[in-house]
Amino acid sequence: MTSLVACQFERPRDVEVDARELDAPPLECTASTATCSNDRYTECDASGRYTRYEVPNGGGVGVPTTLVMHDFACPLGCAAATRCADPVAAHGVADTMPRWSDALADVDLTTSAGSVITIDTDATGAELELADAAGNTFRVPVTVVTQAGGPELLVLRMRSLTIRGDARIIAVGSRALAVAAAFDIVIAGRLDASGVPDAAGGITSGACVGTAGSTSSGGGGNWDAGGSSSAIDPGGMAQPMEQPLLVGGCSGGPIAGMAGYAGGAIQLSSRTRISLEEGAIVSVAGGGGRAFATVANFATGGGSGGFAYLEAPVVQIANTARVVGRGGSGAAAKAGQVTVIAQGIDGDADLSATTVPEVTCSGCGFGGAGGTSSTPPGRGVDSATGWGGGGGSVGRAVISTRTGAVAPPTGTLLLKHTLRTLARH
Repeated sequence: MTSLVACQFERPRDVEVDARELDAPPLECTASTATCSNDRYTECDASGRYTRYEVPNGGGVGVPTTLVMHDFACPLGCAAATRCADPVAAHGVADTMPRWSDALADVDLTTSAGSVITIDTDATGAELELADAAGNTFRVPVTVVTQAGGPELLVLRMRSLTIRGDARIIAVGSRALAVAAAFDIVIAGRLDASGVPDAAGGITSGACVGTAGSTSSGGGGNWDAGGSSSAIDPGGMAQPMEQPLLVGGCSGGPIAGMAGYAGGAIQLSSRTRISLEEGAIVSVAGGGGRAFATVANFATGGGSGGFAYLEAPVVQIANTARVVGRGGSGAAAKAGQVTVIAQGIDGDADLSATTVPEVTCSGCGFGGAGGTSSTPPGRGVDSATGWGGGGGSVGRAVISTRTGAVAPPTGTLLLKHTLRTLARH
């Protein structure tokens, strides 16, 4: 007979599993490593995942993009076996350029028609507060950079910048304005330093400012010398063709608060891309010459356009975007008639026009036309009973990219411009 033997089986031990391990995503790469080869960059974070950066405007205005550091195309190629190349931003801004990993604000300024957002480059403190028409507030770290022989720069450091809407975001102050962004700068609104008494980085004294006589003054100089007044008072001298400083244009006369205002200076520096979308305006135009009902027999010259410096591995300019730096036209006046005057025209008053025309009035002289990229500023002309100020010179722009070869659409650059290759290290 077969006997039955009772067998006792050992109960399996409970296996303790950390719930976090069940929820953890699979490893993608070797933790805490970085490689760069053939202009492609891969970075793995401490958790074994590819590093990711969310760029809120990387796909255009308000369209986010996730950049995954896995065979990522370095904007300026590789600099070493473990990193992408860094841009060497101009005018001392290189030392302030944020890195992709820096914890800074993504600034999105949404503006409404009729409103003005003022950026004061003379502000003190380690941060500048920016607020827009939609109630958004951003605290932006700032750095002051010195330029030997030129104005200081106020550098706004941010992760990315988006400007949209119909208002003016205008920079004023003795310092020039620079924006240093780790990611994209996308403009679909208006950013300017023009047509105001204190445009950022504008020049109100020195050889490039128009000279004055007893009736009128010459225009401010920049790319060209300013136009002379109708009394042959010389316009301001031209600035160097290869301007080594970030400095604005020059006023149309030495009389404080009366002459045509100088265009200012703006620098936009990005590690990735600058995109001027349809309808975008970046203006450093000079202001029109001025004549006053309280001052008889005087007409001042137009201010010259300033300096716009755009640098990024890629700079894109849409067909209807404009970078403007025309000079203002001179004012006109009639002898002995304090109320018979004609104000000069700002260089960005009419972006559809091909000129900044001369002005006159009944019995007045003629204020010289403002300078454009194709014509030098006009001189003021006497009439039998009046006179006029000289026109201001056109300003300049530099566009610096990875290849140094940008083909902006015809009519988008309303100033003289130079193309450069962005330095890297």
